[in-house]
Amino acid sequence: LEHLTRLHALVRLGRRYLEARRDDPELAPETSTSIAAWLGHAWQLVELKAAGLVEEAAELMQLAFHSHDDVARKEYVDTGIWMNLGSGRIQLTQTFRPYKAVKFIKSDDSFFQVAQIPELFIYPGDVNPRVRWDGMVPRQPTAADFGRVRAHAVTDFAAAIKAVKGTLKAPLADRHPVFALRFARLGHVGEDKVAEDAAGNRLVMTDAGLREEPASCHLLELLPADVLQDQVLVARFHHDLDTLQLRIKPLAIVTEAQVVRLTL
Repeated sequence: LEHLTRLHALVRLGRRYLEARRDDPELAPETSTSIAAWLGHAWQLVELKAAGLVEEAAELMQLAFHSHDDVARKEYVDTGIWMNLGSGRIQLTQTFRPYKAVKFIKSDDSFFQVAQIPELFIYPGDVNPRVRWDGMVPRQPTAADFGRVRAHAVTDFAAAIKAVKGTLKAPLADRHPVFALRFARLGHVGEDKVAEDAAGNRLVMTDAGLREEPASCHLLELLPADVLQDQVLVARFHHDLDTLQLRIKPLAIVTEAQVVRLTL
C-alpha cells in the first residue's frame, strides 16, 4: 500500500511538474522538493550553486557509513551519514558505482575525521538531504566537536516523533529519516530494547528498516554501561505497519570523546 501511495503521488506531482516545464522550457528545476530527482534529473554542482543550494565553510562529522550491492539497479551504493556541525542537520553522501563502471569510480569509505569543506552543495530534499563537495581538508576531531554533536541532538523524543510523523505525511519523503537523539538511558522493557529520554519518553529499538543495513541491536549488549547512559543515539526511524508505531534502528552512539559505530 505504501508503494502504491508513493507511485500515485509521483504520477500526480510529476505530471504537474512536467506540464509546467513544457509550458515554460526555461523554467528552472524545482528546488523546494525532490521531484526533479525523482523524475531522473541529475543535478550538477553548477546548478545547485546557481539555485543557492550551497553552504560555505561547512564542517561535517561522519556518524555512520555503510555500503551495499543494489542488485536490481546493478550498482554498488556507498552511503555516509554526517552531522553538519554548524547547523546540526543530518546530511547524506551517496556514491553510486554501476557494475559496468565500477573500476572507474572510487568507492567511499568510513571517515573518522572532521571534513572542512569550502563549498558544501546541498541537493533538494527534506530531513536528510544529500550533499556533495569538490574538495575538503580533514582535521582531527576535538572534544568541542563531540560537544557540538551532543548540543544539536534532539532532547525530547516526543518532538522527534512529531517531526517524523509530519515528514511521513509527504508521500515522496524519505520513509526512514535519521535523527540524533539525546537519551538518558538504553535498556530493556520486557523483551523490547528501548531508548528513554530525560522526561521518560521511550522509543522501541528494532533492526527493521533498510534491508541493506546490517543488524545492530545485538551489539548494544557488548557496550560498557557508561555508553548506554546520557549519550547521543544516531537512529533511523521506521514506521512499523503491524503496530502502527514509530521505532528506531540504532546506527551509532556519540559520547563526549568518540563515535561508537554499530553498522558497517
